Amino acid sequence: MKRLMIPALIPFLLAVAADTHGEGYAGRAGAFLRMGSGASALATGDAGVARALGAEQAHYNPAGLPHAPANDVYLGYHVLSLDRRLAHVGALVQVPEISFWDDPIVELAVVKRADGGHRLIRERDATASRRRETVGVDDYLRPLADAIVRAAHSPELDERPYLVLDGREIDAGALAPLIEKLAETARHEGLDSPAQVIARIEREYRRVQQKPAAVAVSWTHAGTENIEARNSNGVKYDELGYFENRFAFSFGLRVHRMLSAGVSVSVLYALVPELLDDGKALTSTTFSADLGLQLRPFNELDMPVRLNTLAAGVAAYDLAGKNTWNTTGYWEQGSTKTDDYPSRYRAGIAWSPRPIINLAFDVETDLDRFARAKGGLELFVLGAERYNEANRGALAGDATRAVPTKPALILRGGIDDDRPTFGFGIVFHIDGLGLTRVDYAYVVEDVSPEPTQVLTWRFRFAL
Repeated sequence: MKRLMIPALIPFLLAVAADTHGEGYAGRAGAFLRMGSGASALATGDAGVARALGAEQAHYNPAGLPHAPANDVYLGYHVLSLDRRLAHVGALVQVPEISFWDDPIVELAVVKRADGGHRLIRERDATASRRRETVGVDDYLRPLADAIVRAAHSPELDERPYLVLDGREIDAGALAPLIEKLAETARHEGLDSPAQVIARIEREYRRVQQKPAAVAVSWTHAGTENIEARNSNGVKYDELGYFENRFAFSFGLRVHRMLSAGVSVSVLYALVPELLDDGKALTSTTFSADLGLQLRPFNELDMPVRLNTLAAGVAAYDLAGKNTWNTTGYWEQGSTKTDDYPSRYRAGIAWSPRPIINLAFDVETDLDRFARAKGGLELFVLGAERYNEANRGALAGDATRAVPTKPALILRGGIDDDRPTFGFGIVFHIDGLGLTRVDYAYVVEDVSPEPTQVLTWRFRFAL
């Protein structure tokens, strides 16, 4: 009997899981990815493309991951009508910092001179025939400091500066101008030891970038059960379920002080359990990608009306996403069917005009049939200063500032196209667990018979 039902079964199952907000995408595959993620974004109209929400930021724009206040884990659950369920689990880990050297502190090479001696040159200038060995910055930093101290305090002995590497005196070569410059600085500032000189070199030529990148992993699960399967005579013969999953890996990178970029790569796994004649599940395994950019034009600058908090973002979702169902080899009338996920695109802004107010506004479109406006605000009514101080401490890596001792309360409101959204968040500290936040969202539905309610719990952690 099951083979008689397959022409209509998969579209029916997809329709059951389709958007309750029917216009635009209704009935199309991948609906569970278009229903939002964390309660904090959903309560503010589901706007998030320009924000830095934490681990669930990967759902809205992975480019925002490096700007999140701290590492965190979140769990989310949507209370939905029509026996549907939707849940999220995610974790965010940020790279604390990276450091790099400015020119002329670069990788060097030791090459042989015509007189049989050896000389340091830039590694990129050394041909294979001339190169003797490569010398990294860590290998020559202390010998360089020794040479600077010698040149500063005994200039008459160092007409040709040299470094002692592995017991050999090697012509400083490419480092000679730097030695001359820093020797004058050492004399002027009274730097008498190699340790002082190294500290001076690091202060001038070493660059440290805080939280340059972040990775996130997440699992989104959706499904419904108790779907009545009937034969061609309308007689019920079974009950079926339909489940969809996305396993995502996301990466965000600050490519400039003002610009960050991100990508999410996902495995999409859908199944209808026990549908095939041998009792096996009918499954689909495919892949998709999301891409995003965020621009913070005044980041790290002292600006009026807190313009340094202004951010803009763009993102593309569900690129190449689809479900592919193959019943060939199982049923006499088996076939292959592909249901493409509609690609979506968003642009938006976010701004915090005051420490107690955060604003966000997005526009989402498929570049074809429609566009939706999404936006809202969140207001700290209690504990704003404590919570913002905790965020500043987390961003600066100061754990002692990242633990507010009293709760904070956040109220949220917004509109998702024509659906009002509301919610709140409570931030508090749990001994042994750290800073945690519980968020709740209430979304008024215009098609579904019941509203959507979302509960998210998150906590921060340090590595």
